[in-house]
Amino acid sequence: MGNLADLLSDLQDAETGQRGYIITGVENYLEPYKAGIAQVEMHRKSLVTLTADNPNQQRRLADLEPLIRARLALLQQSIDARRTKTFEAAQAIVMSGEGKRTWTTSADASRK
Repeated sequence: MGNLADLLSDLQDAETGQRGYIITGVENYLEPYKAGIAQVEMHRKSLVTLTADNPNQQRRLADLEPLIRARLALLQQSIDARRTKTFEAAQAIVMSGEGKRTWTTSADASRK
C-alpha cells in the first residue's frame, strides 16, 4: 500500500511541476515534474515485484499501467504546448477536463 501511495504522490508531483511551468513558462518549475516521472516508473516496477505472487494484484497493476501512461502523456502534451505555442494552448489542454477524467479513472482502478 505504501508503494501505491508513493506512486500516487509521484503523479501529483509531476502534475505540480507541469502546472507551475504552464503558469510561469520558467523551466525550473519543471523540477517536480521531472522527479515525479522518474519515480513513477520506479514505484510501478516495485509494485509489480511486490505483487508477483498475487495474480489479482498483477491484473490490477496491468489495468493501471495504461492509465498512468495516458496521464503522463497528457502532462507532457500540455508542457509541449506551453513551450511551442502559448499559455492559452496549454491552458486549453488543462481545462479540457481530460486530465481529471484520467486521474479519476486511475484512482478508481487502484481501489479495485
